[in-house]
Amino acid sequence: MGQRGERNLAPLKGPFLSAAKLTKLTLVMKTVNIHAAKTHFSSLVEEAARGEEIIIAKAGKPAARLIALEKIAFDRKPGRLKHLIPRRLREYAR
Repeated sequence: MGQRGERNLAPLKGPFLSAAKLTKLTLVMKTVNIHAAKTHFSSLVEEAARGEEIIIAKAGKPAARLIALEKIAFDRKPGRLKHLIPRRLREYAR
């Protein structure tokens, strides 16, 4: 196990990530402390919107992750919810 809170990832086989791949993945993510995140929040949000993943750390330990929202495709069809409007109101609107 090594030090407290540390896991040895070497014995994992199969679809799991090796320790080397895990290290490469963590290098891709940007890590900032809470003070820097508060100071540069708008620029961090812009970076996240461009697809970058930002980890916000408190006392050197990851506390939050800032990522872009997925765009939800909405199929809009006029009149789709007209059954929810009472008939007398629909007739009055004509």
